[in-house]
Amino acid sequence: MESIGQGLIKLNHKGHITYANMTAYQLLKSVPEILIDSHIDQWFRFEDSTQATHYSILSRIEAALDQSPNMDNGYQEKAYASPILAPQFTVEITCSNLAMTSPTERLILFQDISQRQAFETELKYLANFDSMTKLPNRTYFNQALTQALESNKKDKHPLYLFMLGLDGFKEINDTLGHNIGDQVLISVAERLQKILPKDSLIARFGGDEFALLSSKFTHNEAQLLAQELIQFIALPFSIFDNEIYIETSIGIADSDISKADKSTLLRFADIALSEAKLAGKNGYKIFAPEMAHKKSEEAKIKQTLRQILENQDLIVHYQPQYNVIQGDFIGFEALARWPESEYGKQVSPAIFIPLAEQNQLIHIIGEQVLIQSCEQLAFWHARNPNCHFTISVNLSAKQLNHPLFLERLKAILLNYHFPLERLVFEITETAILGNFESIIHSIQTIKDMGIRLALDDFGTGYSSLNYLQKLPFDVIKIDQSFTQQLGQCKKTEALVKAIITIADACNMDVIAEGVESNMHHQHVVALGCNKIQGYYYSPALPQHLLEGYCESLKQLQ
Repeated sequence: MESIGQGLIKLNHKGHITYANMTAYQLLKSVPEILIDSHIDQWFRFEDSTQATHYSILSRIEAALDQSPNMDNGYQEKAYASPILAPQFTVEITCSNLAMTSPTERLILFQDISQRQAFETELKYLANFDSMTKLPNRTYFNQALTQALESNKKDKHPLYLFMLGLDGFKEINDTLGHNIGDQVLISVAERLQKILPKDSLIARFGGDEFALLSSKFTHNEAQLLAQELIQFIALPFSIFDNEIYIETSIGIADSDISKADKSTLLRFADIALSEAKLAGKNGYKIFAPEMAHKKSEEAKIKQTLRQILENQDLIVHYQPQYNVIQGDFIGFEALARWPESEYGKQVSPAIFIPLAEQNQLIHIIGEQVLIQSCEQLAFWHARNPNCHFTISVNLSAKQLNHPLFLERLKAILLNYHFPLERLVFEITETAILGNFESIIHSIQTIKDMGIRLALDDFGTGYSSLNYLQKLPFDVIKIDQSFTQQLGQCKKTEALVKAIITIADACNMDVIAEGVESNMHHQHVVALGCNKIQGYYYSPALPQHLLEGYCESLKQLQ
């Protein structure tokens, strides 16, 4: 009995202790003179006992054993032990019929489980709360949402679910480090709790997303809260001597529109959050049924696009670029197109390209367009080494920032033989803005390879002459939003003239995009731009029509 590793005490029929092993003395901080003949209730009480309601240890044990006299594993229950001059602690008491030495005696084993219980409490906390922000986590929030929806069925006021996503949080992690990023999340959590409406619940959903559940709102009050949240988070944070600004997008859904279904409510709020981010961020969107339809259609398009890319069935069309002075076509822009027939109705690139930008599909699209363009350039060069045509391929910021982009580019070019100056990469102004430092190496490496560079959609972002000076562009493309205002707006004409003047001063070519009418053509040429791209000369053409369409291609035959 002394070596069993647990406290052991023997009781008589009145509940007095008649024997204790050494472990029992140690755990109860007692000695035989005090412990022997004392009543069991002096040393133990059950967890559900209070001063007002006290349950006898002995009577509880006997009642349990009487109900199940043949329990092989004995009777077990948690209780509090109260040692002399020491804090109480949690024990697990075990009493089994097999441990009875006589009909009137009981043997009780007990062990200190306070550390185990503290560990279990910690595990339970970690399972339900975010260790960084101390907010409830997704698991806790989902359980609370289920209960709230159930109890709210008879309430006339719907529950409102707000999904918050921090805008630009990844950039904070990338530029300032994860320690700063973590502190931003903690500070945002603290700020959200200050503005939290009464009887509301806020949780960290993971990453840079938070969820807020609130009730007894009108539709207008929900919108006002969203505006307050956006404004409150937009205030500067002072973190480790850094003044940090961050914005948030919010998606809102209510239990009425979701038919009080948890999964549906969460999905609708998430859809609304996506719409808020697509609308320009730092704003909110309230879920509407057409959003779900749009999301469903987008999911179908993404799935079909994956099949198209896996089967390498993506089509490339080529829009000609014309030199007015030479009276000749000088090159083409390669444009991705949805294949016909087996992939259902045609999907515009204005739809599937932005969807591909949301995931890794844009890298595959870019590579397949590049490969087809290289094949075409190699074909022309093999037929006529003096062929002057160029092909322009669009590059996104995601492609330029990919760590393997340059490696893959070099590997692809090894498979084709043509002068590399016939290949042009078009990079949008918006891709450069916000990514200048990260892509400057890639752009310079491309230039050093002999590939030409075009700055696309110039003037549509917050243009900076600084990057025109630092980056080695060969071509500036005037965006169609300017071209199509010519003849209607004097200010636009002045801006286009300024772009052409800047390009000439920097020894760059200029190509005007979106020239669709004779009026566009006349104004562009009058302003000094002699290189034209647009429907006025030709739409984008499939590869098999190129030689038949462009008079200049006759030299290849």
